[in-house]
Amino acid sequence: MGQDAFLSVEDAIKNKLAKDSSYDLKIEESLQYPHPPELPANLIGGVLRFGHKLLLAGPPDSGKTSLLMALGLAVSQGKPWLGLSTASVHVLFINLEMQATSFIQRLHQVAQATGLSPSDMHFHFINHRGGYLDPSKFTDELRQLIVKSKLDGIEFKLVIIDPVYKLIGMGGTDESSNLRASRLISGLGDIAEVGDVAFALVVDVANDHPNFQVTHEIENGIGQLARDADSLLTLWPLERHEFGFRLKGQMREFEAFRPMSLSFVFPMFQSDPDLDRVTLLGSAVTEAESAEDARADVNIWKVWEKLNPQEPVALDILAKTMNMTPFEARQKVMQAPPNPHNPKLKLRLAAGNKIKAEEE
Repeated sequence: MGQDAFLSVEDAIKNKLAKDSSYDLKIEESLQYPHPPELPANLIGGVLRFGHKLLLAGPPDSGKTSLLMALGLAVSQGKPWLGLSTASVHVLFINLEMQATSFIQRLHQVAQATGLSPSDMHFHFINHRGGYLDPSKFTDELRQLIVKSKLDGIEFKLVIIDPVYKLIGMGGTDESSNLRASRLISGLGDIAEVGDVAFALVVDVANDHPNFQVTHEIENGIGQLARDADSLLTLWPLERHEFGFRLKGQMREFEAFRPMSLSFVFPMFQSDPDLDRVTLLGSAVTEAESAEDARADVNIWKVWEKLNPQEPVALDILAKTMNMTPFEARQKVMQAPPNPHNPKLKLRLAAGNKIKAEEE
């Protein structure tokens, strides 16, 4: 007689479910959360939280490495980056492209340009220049290094990987790129669990795309990384300015990122408000930018009053009315001020991907 014969029906069911379970899924009761839990603290003010992912996308040779070197140095020393506040933590910069001495030389150049120290006890790096890496093996080894460092008293909270194509390939209509991206995302998620480790990844996006949208790269791993990222920053090239860019951001948990006009003067980006009126590269992009500016001016309460809903409104309907994507409409709702005629009335996200207005 098998061992299961001595189990109660309930225990036998539990035993069978445990054997067949492939995922660590857990049902929780909402009663455990009568109040919302605290969110992870900000690693970069208004852009990135501890344990989250940041993706920086831009054209090849546009200065992305220098920009994230400046980020790593700023975070290691708790100094502002692009005017944004940072937390002072241990940083690990993984250089997969530059020759080792060139990387260190650039590090000193960036430090001098930004007024930061190139040698800091909180800044660490790995130089591994070579061919393509297997993302699963890479993340497994990285996890072991981070755990060992933690046991040795160095707890990394920000890991920068530059460039990510060494792990997922160059993209294109490449199914294997999607597979490698999935493995990379899974591996980085496991590492984040080690202790709220945040990641910043660097990707190249060819600027000959008619809209230069990293989120349009849906057929390959780059698009998958963009959709997984909690924060996406994109360096958009400008018309008639070879070294002029507009840094735009899409954040999952923060208010809209105010675009920054930047000029790249080697080895560092500088704020350049004179470029604010310069249009983005390409006529199709210019039209997209104009449409975006127009959407930014949409008064959501006027749209709501025009709809005059008696019941919650589907997000898709509200988005279509405002000529926005559902993601943009959701952001607009989350950032909407109280009703100007009734300050107690606020727009809120409701169940079923719907929007409703209710008093606080």
